[in-house]
Amino acid sequence: MNDKTADPVTLISQLVGDPSSADQVIWDDFTPEFTADVLEQLPAPTREVVWLSLTTDQRTAVLPQLDTPVQDSLIFHTTNDELASITPSLPLRTATLVVEQLDSKSAAAVIDALGLTESEAVQRNLASAPDSVLRWMRDDSVTIQADWALSEVVIHLKSNYSSLPWYTNTLLVVDENQHYLGKLPLIMLTTRSPETLVRDVLDNDTNVILSSANEAEVAALFDDHRLIQAAVVDEDQRLLGRVTIEEALTVIKKRSGDQFMKTAGMEHDTDLLATPLKSYKSRGVWLAINLVTVFMAAGVISLFQHTLQQIVALAVLMPIVSSMGGIAGSQTLTLTIRGLSMGQLSRGNLGWLFKKELWVGILHGVTWALVVGAVTAVWFGSPMLAVSIALALFLNLLAAAVVGVIIPVVLDKFGIDPALSGSVVLTTVTDIVGFTLFLGLATWWLL
Repeated sequence: MNDKTADPVTLISQLVGDPSSADQVIWDDFTPEFTADVLEQLPAPTREVVWLSLTTDQRTAVLPQLDTPVQDSLIFHTTNDELASITPSLPLRTATLVVEQLDSKSAAAVIDALGLTESEAVQRNLASAPDSVLRWMRDDSVTIQADWALSEVVIHLKSNYSSLPWYTNTLLVVDENQHYLGKLPLIMLTTRSPETLVRDVLDNDTNVILSSANEAEVAALFDDHRLIQAAVVDEDQRLLGRVTIEEALTVIKKRSGDQFMKTAGMEHDTDLLATPLKSYKSRGVWLAINLVTVFMAAGVISLFQHTLQQIVALAVLMPIVSSMGGIAGSQTLTLTIRGLSMGQLSRGNLGWLFKKELWVGILHGVTWALVVGAVTAVWFGSPMLAVSIALALFLNLLAAAVVGVIIPVVLDKFGIDPALSGSVVLTTVTDIVGFTLFLGLATWWLL
């Protein structure tokens, strides 16, 4: 188990079967990335045992490599004294996360243990929004002055950097007050004369990230302009740090995961291997909301008890109308939410999308109304029952197309995340509309 090429699956299986064996594993033989990967795949109780078996230096190296939900759970199981000792050695992003998880007294003690610059940076991050670029930008920018010759730049790099930070394809150019002026591609150092001044060959970069930017804006910038890195500046154009393609990809992946989790009514930072009690608490709210909507649909059905008692076939066919409407509506809802999250949907093209989805609803409505109506006529031998379900299905698919577009747009306008609540509203609408149409038409024509 101390082989550096050890199979993580084998190690995880061993630890799950016998958590106490964590003390016998020589974690120094593994990279922090490997250890983090193992921790993320362990059930919460076993994960805590392994975490406590690591040394302080190992925890310092591993903590920044962990996904946020796992970080949160392990910070909770680390003493305040140890957090105070390791936080000064953590990257700014992780240090902010640590401080944020502590009570005010402990957080103050940890901040006091930081240097002045780091302390100010952490406090600035804590004052920013949770999805602000300030929370996860890098502070390892390589900066140079505009009035330097390229030969001076080379000397500066040789004197101050044994190796350049990852994803440094350009050097960030600033003035004496740290105002951002542009970037210098590294290739200029080998293709231009050493006497050339930086200001004469710098790229007046306009693809900068304002300190007020959020995750969506940063992801869009990197996606639109195919960047490797981008400078982060404040409102006065002072350089604060940088974001690289690594952070951008992480944000894009996180946002994609957020949308997926929210469509199920779950938080983005849900821990897959959390304890049963924690998972129970995190999922209960939306189950309760869904129960309310189910009772609403049941209330509609109860209005037609007399009809159902006389025509049993209606109970057999009811789920078809609501299910088809729900699926069709979910498709439209998902596309609309995706358009909103990627910035593709605006007031200018909203009308076109609405008309397009309405036509899709009409075409699907006609197609599946004919299919279901024909099957119903053959199955139950009742032409009017077939007409009732065909018309109800057609109208419900139209309603699904309409609300699939309208619901996300309206929720987004009121600052409510459509990915989190849109599916609940949609299902309620398609169920109630479908049941009301089908049972109402059947009552009208068959009784």
